This record gives sequence, C-alpha cells and structure tokens, in this order.
Amino acid sequence: MCQERLSGEALEALNVEQQRWEESNAKTLEERLQVYYADSIEELEDRTLYYTYGDIALRRTIRLINLYYGFDFYDWIA
Repeated sequence: MCQERLSGEALEALNVEQQRWEESNAKTLEERLQVYYADSIEELEDRTLYYTYGDIALRRTIRLINLYYGFDFYDWIA
C-alpha cells in the first residue's frame, strides 16, 4: 500500500529499507533458533523469542502505517 503513495527516490528508499529489514530479521531469527535447536519459532517452548519477534513485526507495521497515512502519531514507538 505504501508503494501507491510513494514514487521515485522515496519508493526506492522504502524498498531498500524493507529488504534490509526482512534480511536482518530472517538472519537473526535463524541464528537464535539454532541456539534452541528449533526449526521454527512455533517450536519454542520459551515464548520470549516468539513475543520479541511479534513486537518487531508490530513496530514495522506501525512504521509503514505512519508512512502510508503521513501521520506521525506512532513515531514514539522506536
């Protein structure tokens, strides 16, 4: 949806930012799952990591909502 609102350099910057965000999270999650000898986050008995990544996804979603609507209400969420 954000792609509908952006063009040119702003759109390219968003695409690069999103790709980096996805790659970084995937790599970090893979490394953390290896520590617990798990193949997926759903296999973990300790839900701390599960909730941590839920929080990361929520923060990213809020960032994209802010961008889409041009509304910085949630900017306090780092």
